[in-house]
Amino acid sequence: MNSAFLHPTIRREADVVLPRWFNTVFQSGVAVVVGLITITSSTSIANIYLSYNNDLSITEGIMALPFSAKMYALGVTCALGHLTFIPWVAPPIERLRTNTSKRGGSAEMEDWLSVHRIRWAVADFPAWVAIFLAVLTFEGTL
Repeated sequence: MNSAFLHPTIRREADVVLPRWFNTVFQSGVAVVVGLITITSSTSIANIYLSYNNDLSITEGIMALPFSAKMYALGVTCALGHLTFIPWVAPPIERLRTNTSKRGGSAEMEDWLSVHRIRWAVADFPAWVAIFLAVLTFEGTL
């Protein structure tokens, strides 16, 4: 959806509108992302903890974890991996929010989207798949 701002027929208008639009949308987006990462991390860690056998050594206990707990661990790792992309997305976001881009808002959006696509492929999508597999294969009792 955000790539619509990059269409050649509206790119010039997008340069004007994008800073205001981004300021409106970005704050709520950050709250949603932080909230989802917090929920994903806390529930995944809780499931891993509940699956852990305290009678075993740390190494044996980790190796004995069921597949679902390992998928929760992968999912939380990937979800937190989303945050590792902040150094690459923060500069274009800041220029968009403050309307200080010398190249125009659409160029900043293009930079942000290029990082977003990589982040989605290496962090977000794998996190979704891992959590989905963890839920499908969970054998414990709640």
